[in-house]
Amino acid sequence: AYERSAELLKQAGEAELRAYVLQSLSALQLRSGHQLEAYATMLAGVKGIKKPNLQQKVIKALMEIPFKFLNGPG
Repeated sequence: AYERSAELLKQAGEAELRAYVLQSLSALQLRSGHQLEAYATMLAGVKGIKKPNLQQKVIKALMEIPFKFLNGPG
């Protein structure tokens, strides 16, 4: 239901609401033991926020660190 909601909100152009749905879905995935799925869902959620608050900016920056290491320098 959360994934369907996120897709409908994306189609409706409701990026902020979609981000909150994805963050909620991430929390559920984490509780059910799907850590990598939860990570990817949360990252998609915070990236969808056009005007993130300080906490969201910090979360996004921290979540992008592993990708920087995977991509290597430059």
